[in-house]
Amino acid sequence: MVNKNNHVDELLKKYVSEEAIEETVDAFGKKVVESIHKAANERGYDSLEDLVDGEVRINTVATSKKPSLSSVEGCMSRYDYFIQSLDNVTYDSRYRGYYKTGHMAALERYIDKAELNRNNLQIVEKTLKQEISQVRQTQHPSLYTQGYLDGLRLVDKALRKSKNEMMKLVYDTVMDALK
Repeated sequence: MVNKNNHVDELLKKYVSEEAIEETVDAFGKKVVESIHKAANERGYDSLEDLVDGEVRINTVATSKKPSLSSVEGCMSRYDYFIQSLDNVTYDSRYRGYYKTGHMAALERYIDKAELNRNNLQIVEKTLKQEISQVRQTQHPSLYTQGYLDGLRLVDKALRKSKNEMMKLVYDTVMDALK
């Protein structure tokens, strides 16, 4: 069986060098903790505990759920529907660390853009389409970039859904008025 957490072993080998011997125990401990935290983040986890927990879950659970839109009811504007659908995005333990940071950055960026263009979300849609095509062209994306791209796609889905829901609301209102 291959050990998936060889990073800790490699780290200890690195710090057994003469340079590390001269450091204080406190400085050595801080470097080890920082390095482990960085390695966990690079693999998409918030901490070493999440990394270990995630490895256990990966072996026991075949599927994990990507962040998705929450259901929304009772909105009277496209902007409100858009904001509320992105309000309660949750992240499975497999989608943490740099992935989650990138994903949240995309959501926050486009929520801010929507705030500036409340009455015309088509401006936001155009900007979003351009950015998705630019980010898509990234070769060998990092976890942050993959999370950011998935966040952009979720924003796109929320914008399309908000447009469809408002068209449905207008249709229902007109049909009720004609009765």
